[in-house]
Amino acid sequence: MDLKNKIILITNRNINPGQTDISLFGDDLNNLSEAELNIATAEYKNKNWNLDLLSDPVKPNYDTPVSKQVFKEIIKQAVTDPKAKDWVFFVHGFNQSLKKNLDKCREIQKYGVNVAAFSWPSNPGPQELWKKKKEYKKARKNARRSVLAIERTMEKFAGYMEEFSSEDCPINVTLVVHSLGNYLFENFVNSPDFSRETRFFSNVMLHQADVDHKHHKAWTEKLSDHVRVYVTINEHDLVLDTSDIVNPDRLGNTAKNLNGNNVTYMDFTWGIDVGNSHRPWNDPGKKNKAVHSFYDLVFHSRRGEKAKGWELNTTKNAYQLIEQEDF
Repeated sequence: MDLKNKIILITNRNINPGQTDISLFGDDLNNLSEAELNIATAEYKNKNWNLDLLSDPVKPNYDTPVSKQVFKEIIKQAVTDPKAKDWVFFVHGFNQSLKKNLDKCREIQKYGVNVAAFSWPSNPGPQELWKKKKEYKKARKNARRSVLAIERTMEKFAGYMEEFSSEDCPINVTLVVHSLGNYLFENFVNSPDFSRETRFFSNVMLHQADVDHKHHKAWTEKLSDHVRVYVTINEHDLVLDTSDIVNPDRLGNTAKNLNGNNVTYMDFTWGIDVGNSHRPWNDPGKKNKAVHSFYDLVFHSRRGEKAKGWELNTTKNAYQLIEQEDF
């Protein structure tokens, strides 16, 4: 099993067995159960995504799960190739088809890290632009219904890290939760079943979080003290500005009352070339060295606040870009 340049996909989406492209998984919850998971690899070749289903969707093997085989292969490749030791575990946001999800994974992959993704059905329709509010509400419902699925995923990961953690387990993993994926993650952290499964991540990045800002302190404090937690902010974020229409202030676009314990806030607002970006790792990261440096460090499980071009604003309790746009 060669994982080089491949994205590992863990999903509770519905499945179309026999397909080897993005049609393998759909935009609804798994027909067997909303907590039923499948695992596949995805590789971008000749401008197309090629998928290889590794699990058996009809008769899942609970005794010797394929996820354990994949984890062993991750360890094996990291031992022989130092470039294979840094991983990002990515949880996407709202309105993401499988293709959009994989395209964002590829953007992260270009930072020189390996990517595993938890993919949930956040694009449930209707697709008409004027009905997006209705779709958004359905997506939030799917996020709540996906809590057990991500809990099972995190529990498996924590178990494998526990079992294999030693000098023979040379991998570093950063958890990146993007946009509405943070609503799913918040519900997981606040669930009775949360037992600090996140303690094995080097960094946890709550990226442009589409969750209520007001109560973020309470649930972010439940994350392990051994994990560095980053919250990214862009007050001009166009996507979150739209979310504000139907929600209170969003965590990802609010630079006030930044009072979470053990949380490092990174404020991109007014940064050169940041604009109204919802994904500063992409276009802004290509143009602004300080932006790129932050993501490069965090994705590689290092300290993002050490990136050149940032300074701590003690009044805000947030790091901000030194070079800023003129008003």
